[in-house]
Formats: sequence, structure tokens, C-alpha cells
Amino acid sequence: MQCQICGSKSSNLSKIWPHPSDITLLNLNDWKIDLENILDGSSTHTPGCVVCETIFSLLIDTKENHSDLQTFRHFTCRTAFLRAHFDPFSQNYVLILNALTASLTDFFPIMINPPSNTLRNDKYESRNKIPVSSDSPEAFGLAKRLLDTCRREHLKCASCQMDYVPSRVLHLDHEGVRLVLRSEVKEGCDYVALSYCWGNSQSLITTKYTLESHRTGIPLEALPKVFKDAVNVTRRLSMCYLWIDALCIIQGDQEDWESESGQMENVYGNAELVLAAAISPNPHDGFLRDRAYLPTWRYASIKMNTRIPRIKFTYRLLARHKGEPLDSRAWAFQERFLARRYLAYRDGCMMWECREGIYCECGFFAEQLHATATNLDYMLSSRPQMGPAGLWRADVVGVYSKMALTFPSDKFVALSAVASRFQSITGDTYLAGLWKEDLANQLCWRTSKRSYPESFYAPSWSWASVDGKFGIGTHRAESVLSNILDASVVPSTINRFGPVSDGFVRVRGKPILAELHIGNSYVNATQINPEPDHANGNIRQNCSIVIPDVECQDMDCSIDVPLIADGFIFDPAAGKPVDSVRRIFHTERDVYSIRPGAYSVWLFPLIRYRFEFYALILGPSLRRPDLSDHFERVGLLMMRNPPNWYEEAQYETREFTLV
Repeated sequence: MQCQICGSKSSNLSKIWPHPSDITLLNLNDWKIDLENILDGSSTHTPGCVVCETIFSLLIDTKENHSDLQTFRHFTCRTAFLRAHFDPFSQNYVLILNALTASLTDFFPIMINPPSNTLRNDKYESRNKIPVSSDSPEAFGLAKRLLDTCRREHLKCASCQMDYVPSRVLHLDHEGVRLVLRSEVKEGCDYVALSYCWGNSQSLITTKYTLESHRTGIPLEALPKVFKDAVNVTRRLSMCYLWIDALCIIQGDQEDWESESGQMENVYGNAELVLAAAISPNPHDGFLRDRAYLPTWRYASIKMNTRIPRIKFTYRLLARHKGEPLDSRAWAFQERFLARRYLAYRDGCMMWECREGIYCECGFFAEQLHATATNLDYMLSSRPQMGPAGLWRADVVGVYSKMALTFPSDKFVALSAVASRFQSITGDTYLAGLWKEDLANQLCWRTSKRSYPESFYAPSWSWASVDGKFGIGTHRAESVLSNILDASVVPSTINRFGPVSDGFVRVRGKPILAELHIGNSYVNATQINPEPDHANGNIRQNCSIVIPDVECQDMDCSIDVPLIADGFIFDPAAGKPVDSVRRIFHTERDVYSIRPGAYSVWLFPLIRYRFEFYALILGPSLRRPDLSDHFERVGLLMMRNPPNWYEEAQYETREFTLV
């Protein structure tokens, strides 16, 4: 039978909860009933089925008991929909009512436990209360079940890249903790890798002076609380090897650091489990603790008819996860990205990720959580249309740029494991944070905040040459306007995905000599950063590009770093050098400033996407002042002009080298 109100199907609409495939897929707005008047109490109706009656009761109870959701019901009537979400770990379904919030920008999920005193389909799972403490037997039992289920049933998670053991690892035996070498690890033994925040200092590290004593043994009471908790979890999961960077890499030894930091892809990619102390801001603040906040289930009931007792069910609002200290750390990004299995201890719950699914102790594993998953294998399988290059632009460097680094010089090495994994998938050439095969697209990055890098980290064409947040377009060019002739970087360590000391890109195209106007607003210019910013030792002013004989209809002129009026570029038409601008060095920030005016720059077109035209803004390079065809990037121009205006223009073909 099919319910005439919501469309759900069941052999007994009054008693039996439908199979997941028979639940209505209609928005509540499409139900055949005056829902708003029913919820207001101004209208009555004949009950349809247990599904729609449960939703009616839930919405009425939500309205009466949640004062912070006064506008919620109004939008629910138009945009809410019920879904049965498959849980890959229990192999059952969980009911979620998703409703658009009043801001119309996000969904507000409500989890429903189907009625307990009616005939319920056994395909549904009831979620119970979350344990009060993450240090409880119930919490450890769940972690063990998740790991065992994944090991037993998830084929994608079973395979690792290689039979790998780190150079050093902590052995956890009945006597305590001691540091052992790879050759001392029993064959076939698995290990856990810890992901955590270093904080401002480490009280316990392995150095050349403590190496031998740590090989003899480390007293459990000497471990910081996070390390001690990690030992506890590893043992409770029936494993006896644990990798912690502070203890397994010789700190202060540059040679060992360069060697071991280049192994992060193997360390985290081959670990049986990556254990994340997400809630802990430093090693001394443990993650096994009482939960500060526990969501509560609300009880409600429905009455189908006089012959059937009231049917009871429970529900609760699913709050989104708040950001934890580990979520913002750049080093932790690749540790999560590469993990086969990832177990994070958060403020109110544990969260599990693997290559086949996501499970949160609180029950929030709807599509919104899946869309933000950072596991590489999961991303590649769930969004194949983007391809590795699209994922790199959108979900790797775009996210990574927002992460915090204590030392900016780590920006390459903290991403090197992810780059190594991408290279193994694509076979492409890695160039200081960009990929050669997609270089025209990836050169189109733009900063959201200008800053002075304190040292040389990368060539000017790499996003790593600036500090702060930046973005790269997720779309792929409809047409490429230049040719990449050659590109190369010079690694400064043995890690070929790590820091660089130099690099270049040789390009051929039809560059445009234009004027960069810096000062007040100009005709057809998009105003950016109109307010003075003296904190950086310079003034961010409105800027625009003026191209001779071209009417720029809509322009976004993004400058990478503060500039100074210094240097020259050669004007072929005038046959002489003309004043230009260049990047300011960190050491010059208190000495030089730029005056409002017009300065000559080269525009080097890269790509076109629909009506959008992207070009690098180039100025002279003090690093190679002897070569007139060598330039540094100072910004990115995006214009929306009629199609083919550039292709039809008569600009001369030239070759430039970007440094």
C-alpha cells in the first residue's frame, strides 16, 4: 500500500515502518496535505502512515521545545526531506530528516530512531547514547568494532602500498615503552601512527643524547598525556607498535630529519591506523576524557488510531562538528589525507574515516560530512569527474593554504607526502606545489591577503612564494593561451617534494605591455583593499590594469605581495626601458614604499574559461637583472571581456622565463 499523504509504501501503513527503498523521496512541500496549518494547530487531518505521522510529531515537538529554531519550521515545510542513510559499518540504515536552515545556506539534520513499539524493518539501526567518557569501555568497544569491521569487510582498506615498517617505532610491551629499530620489529606486526599538535614545546623528545636511553626504555609516567593516551588506545586495540614523530625521529639532527620527513607518505599511508588527538592543543592535554557536551535524545509519540497504542520514537538534532585544534594544523593535513584508517578523538565524539566510509559516534555522517572528507582514496572514488589535477587545486592546496604552520619554511615538506602520493598516481612532474601537466591552470592562483615572506621559499610563480591564504580556480580552462616550453625546480634537500632553492618556467605566448595603476579608484577598475594597512609596513591601495586600445569591462586585479617602484622593463614600441614595479623583500619593508602612479608591466595570458581571461602580471626580477627576458610574477589579472578579443588582437609572440 502507498500512503496518500507522503507516498511511502508499506504492507501495513499504520503499523509497519517501510523498507528504506520504500520511504518517500518527496520534499515535505510536495506532500498532499496542508502541513503549515497542521503544525500551527489550525487544521486537522486523517493519519496517513507511521512515516508522515512521525515527521508531523517531530516538527511539532521541535517547534515547542527549541526556541532557537523559531524560523526553522517555516522553511522545513518547503525544503525538508527524509532520507535513509546507509551505514557501511553496521550494514543498516539510519533515518535523517534534512531541512534547510533559515539562512538558506545549510542543512539542519535531525536523526530519528524509528518507533520502538511497532513493527520496524530490521534494516534500520537505532543509535543509542554516547558514552560520557572517551576513556570508557563502551567507547573502546566501539573503536575496536569499527577497526575489526573495516579489517574484515573493507577490501579497499585492506591493501597498503607496501609491507612497510618505519625506521624506528615504539614497542609497547607489559614492561613499558621502548624505542626499537625496524630490524627488531616482528614480521607481520601492525603499527599505529599518532597525529597530534606539537604546541609551543615538547617535554619529551628523542635526541642524539637520549637515543640510547629511549632504546632501553621510557617510563610510562614520563610520557606527556597525549602520548600516554595513545599508548592506552593502541593496547586496547590489541596492537603493540606505535609511531610518534617526537620520539621516532631524532630531533635536532638535520640529516635524520630530512631522511625521515621524506618518509611521511610511507609512515602514515601504511599504518594500520592513524590515531588523531584532534581535541588536544598540545601533548600535555590528553584526549581520553569526559565529554563536555553530550547530545540528548528527545521522546515523542504518535497515535495512528484508537485500536493501536501510542507509538513511541526518539530523535535528536545533529550539531555540526566544531573545529578542533588539530583541524587547523598543516602537518596534520597530510597525515589525515594519506591514512587508510583514521580515528579522531574530538570534543564530543569519536569520528572514523576510511576508504569505504565515514562513521561518527554522534551519528552525523550525512552527505555534508562526506563532502568534506580529506582521505585521498575516498575523494578519488567519490568524485572521479574532478580527476587528480582538479582535486589538487580544489581540495589540496586550496585547503592546505588555510592551515597553520609554526615555521613557514615547512610549507613544502608538510605537504610532500601528499605530493608524493599524487605523483605515484599521475606520473606527473612536481614543481614547487604545482604540476607540470596542469601548469597553465595551476598558475592561476590568487592571494586573499598580502604578506612579506621572511625568506625565499619558492619561485615567484609558485603559491608558496607568498605567506597567507590563497585560492586556485576549480574549473579547467576551455582554451590555453600560452605554451609551457620547459619548467624545472632545484630541490634543496634529498626530498624531491620538499623545499626548493630555485626554479623557472619558460613560456611562449603573446604578452601585452600594459600599465598597472596604483592609487585611487580608476575607470573600469575593481577596487581592492581600499584601506591603508600599515601593519605590513606598506599601503595597500586600489589598483587596476589599463591595456592600450582595449576597453576592460570587468576586471579583478590581484596583487600577490606589496610592491615597490624599482626596476625597468623594455618597451619594444618605444625602444627604451620604462619604469616598472617589483616584489618587495622582507628586509625592505620598513625602507621602501610605493607612490600612487602608473607603472609598466607585462601581462602574460594563460587561459580562458568562458568569458574569463586570466593573465599573469609580471615585473622585473632582481634575481636575474642581467637577463631582459626573465620576470617575476607580481599578481594575477582576471577580465571578463567579449570572446576572442585577445585571439583577434595582433600581439607579437615572445618567450619569457618566469623565476
